[in-house]
Amino acid sequence: MTRPPSSSRAAILPNAYAPAPVPREAPCKVCGNVAGIAGVTDLSRSGADIQHGLALHNLELTHDQIVLDKLDPCWGEAVYYYSCSVCGFTFTPCLDHWSDEEFARRIYNEDYLRHDPGFGGVRQEGWADSFLEWFGPCRQSWTIVDYGSGLGHLERALKARGFAQVWSYDPFGRDRTWPPVRGDIVFLNEVIEHSVDPSGSFAQLAALRKADGVIMLTTELCDAAILARGVVNWWYCAPRSGHVSFYSEAALAICASAMGLSYTRVGRGLHLFHAEPRPVWIETVFPHQRPIACP
Repeated sequence: MTRPPSSSRAAILPNAYAPAPVPREAPCKVCGNVAGIAGVTDLSRSGADIQHGLALHNLELTHDQIVLDKLDPCWGEAVYYYSCSVCGFTFTPCLDHWSDEEFARRIYNEDYLRHDPGFGGVRQEGWADSFLEWFGPCRQSWTIVDYGSGLGHLERALKARGFAQVWSYDPFGRDRTWPPVRGDIVFLNEVIEHSVDPSGSFAQLAALRKADGVIMLTTELCDAAILARGVVNWWYCAPRSGHVSFYSEAALAICASAMGLSYTRVGRGLHLFHAEPRPVWIETVFPHQRPIACP
């Protein structure tokens, strides 16, 4: 079959829909080794898509849940994720050039709560209850710094439970006044996966902790099984929600080592960074914790 000749206009105008080439490799932001393309999704991929799919199929969210449906229309902006062949850190460099203003306009805007319903206070109330259970006897003496504090819900919830010294700091917020204290606990609730600069973020965390303080953060681990199924099929892979960096155990251990600290994992999603010898309370509060050595 002979293809019809192109019109002169079609021959002159560029094809706006032509695939745009991207580098097949990128340097790992954690260990510096080679990271290859792990998948591509649309920038509009969001938490609202996840919630829609779960509700539609009457499912509960699990760690390795795949995305089932798309709710919001695609934006036509491809986001490539790369995965390190050595430490397993998986990330996109596609938003690295964005200014703070662009993040505020396109990600952390008035629609953000729809993509992360827990951001509105429910999640923070739950953590405040846990802190009261774990650290209640220390609530008058310990200083807690909430890093990535959002709207300040956790600070208010902790103070309502009798914690006397709580400070909020949000590197993504409008008010970035650096806390005048260092924390016994520096807490991050679903924050570190939003950072396009892991080294810079962990350096800030190290600067906020007391010498015997503990950095406590929550983030979902990206393991070999998730990468084998395709990271862009994973529910946590949601660039519209600001999720740009996914950590393996090895990647977190390397980040801990860069701070001169050790890494202890508690379950799938809770991670502790501390000096040695390890604070005694860790084993008391978290009897099922597991130290992770730096590779």
